[in-house]
Amino acid sequence: MAGISKTVRWLLLLCYLSMLVGLGLQRFDGGLAGNWSIVLLSFAILNLAFMWDGIVRFVKK
Repeated sequence: MAGISKTVRWLLLLCYLSMLVGLGLQRFDGGLAGNWSIVLLSFAILNLAFMWDGIVRFVKK
């Protein structure tokens, strides 16, 4: 974890928390209720976290 930048840590934490919220809402609604917006947001943040260092390097060039 020491090699991960602070921004990536925050993005991964945000993704993890939003996935927990999505699962919690799904549990309250029961079945497939349609919490897809939270799931897609979590997926987008997760992808951003994994691409963050490459994006920063690309912008700095």
